[in-house]
Amino acid sequence: TGDSAMIFDQSSGETLHKLLVTAYSVCLTPDEERLLVGDQRGLVHCFDVDSGALVWTSEDLMNGCVVWIGFDGEGNVLAGTGHHQKTICWDNHNESDVIMKLNGITPETSLKFSCDEPAWHYTFNKASGKMASTHKGHVAIWDIEKGEKLFQEEDEGGSGCIYCIDTHPTDSVIISGNSELKVTEWQIEEDHLVVLRQIELPCLSGWAYGGVWSCRYSGDEGKFIYCTEPHSQSIKIYGEGVNNKVGELKGHPECVNCINIVPGTTNEIISCDRGKISVLWQLPQKEEDIDACKQEFDEVVLWSGFSPDNAHFVTATSKVIRLWDTPSQKVVKSVDFPGYYGTRGYFHGDGSYLFISSKMNVTVYSFPDLEQLADYQVLKTDDGSMRHFTVAQDGSHFLAAECRNMDSDSSCAFVWNCAD
Repeated sequence: TGDSAMIFDQSSGETLHKLLVTAYSVCLTPDEERLLVGDQRGLVHCFDVDSGALVWTSEDLMNGCVVWIGFDGEGNVLAGTGHHQKTICWDNHNESDVIMKLNGITPETSLKFSCDEPAWHYTFNKASGKMASTHKGHVAIWDIEKGEKLFQEEDEGGSGCIYCIDTHPTDSVIISGNSELKVTEWQIEEDHLVVLRQIELPCLSGWAYGGVWSCRYSGDEGKFIYCTEPHSQSIKIYGEGVNNKVGELKGHPECVNCINIVPGTTNEIISCDRGKISVLWQLPQKEEDIDACKQEFDEVVLWSGFSPDNAHFVTATSKVIRLWDTPSQKVVKSVDFPGYYGTRGYFHGDGSYLFISSKMNVTVYSFPDLEQLADYQVLKTDDGSMRHFTVAQDGSHFLAAECRNMDSDSSCAFVWNCAD
């Protein structure tokens, strides 16, 4: 999303390399020895995974933000420009985007052509040998050898923007997600697409401007579909059939904007959110083993998080904080708390304290006792809200930033010393 690309150790979470490039898309090569990164200028950069060194930069400029990088059936790098922000379709978003094919994994361009309209996302389907791109109200299918559009199909899920698309790992099938909270599964035929099914995602608040921000097939022959929308901050898992939700992954503190399959695995995914948090998930292999949120509550959970030792987890609503025992999934303690939609919680580095935000204050509780120790009034007026909030790793300070509407002259950030 415009930040630096980083290479992490998957087992420890340690940052191995921070790459000096503004990144809007990333893709590992099939041998996992190189990382391809797309930037906002229309260039593709190739980095060595072990050393983090730049190997090459594409020779040709695409004149747009590279939002997707992948490979065709012959091992050639494919890239596409597009609108990287998952927002409603603005009338002034009318610049045509570009698809480029490189010669193998080299900086040399073998083909470049225009979509003749704005695009959001792309995928290549190996089973059919065709590339797909998403636009406002339709999906386009391309011959990547000739750079020609074969056909396009209108989105039966609505007339809004189609933000994301993914390909089935073995079949001539793709899925797309649009701004109207619908996921559509398509069969690729010779000259048209056939709708196989549609999934409609629930949105508790009615705020649908974000729509479906990311959708993916699982790595185990596409048995499951993973998708997300902005309000729930979770990843929903769907099995076969229409609206057959079999599980939900919760734990992100912000809107999830990207889901990817971990290369070389069938049941591991990595997801990223708008708050720059990445989560690595390992899922059960069988549908009957997936935790489908077995306990349902007649309340809206605004934030949830595990303690550092994973022995407990905490949920916050607009009225109460609940402490749960992880093994038994039973409530240990509840305390009154005035949560709001932007409520966030952070644990002190050693897990002794829980910092949690309401609209204007940050409250500190002992953990796991949940005894209130301090209450800091961070904001002076209720004109804004506390949307960004974090605690230093050593627990010495916390930082909070105020969000105001666009008509305001300024907003404020606060740093508090809480070492004692």
